[in-house]
Amino acid sequence: MDKHKYLIRVVLLIIILPLIIWFFAVKKTYLLQKEYNQINGDIETLRKSTNNAKAPIRSYSIKDKIISNGKIIGIIENLSDDKINIVQYTPKAIELNKNKKLFITEVTIKGGFNSLLEIVYNLEMSDFDILLPQIFFYSENDESNGNQSLYMKLVIAQIE
Repeated sequence: MDKHKYLIRVVLLIIILPLIIWFFAVKKTYLLQKEYNQINGDIETLRKSTNNAKAPIRSYSIKDKIISNGKIIGIIENLSDDKINIVQYTPKAIELNKNKKLFITEVTIKGGFNSLLEIVYNLEMSDFDILLPQIFFYSENDESNGNQSLYMKLVIAQIE
């Protein structure tokens, strides 16, 4: 009987011990690795899809003055596939020295969250000589239909 008793313990250890190790030590690590691989796959898919994203219209030179003459409005309108509305555009000029001016503009855009993020992403990835020092999202109730509308206030700076 003692011989069978030890044999039963060994068999249980061979079967039970791996299960205990799996549930208490390896399972979470395996699930985290699986999630990590899935996220990396999603990132690769996004990278491939952003290569096909709309780029800013290249009828302008990279060094063009796009804030002081309002060309930035046309560029922003072409950056999103979805419907957006430019609600406000206010450029301001600050003289740095005799040759250079710092143009800062606040552009308020109304649209869906994804289309607003698409605009920010495409502006940041563009080769235009601009800086986006502030981006601010807010929502307001539309008095016309009573729905919430999402707005993005985008501050864009350029030295001309």
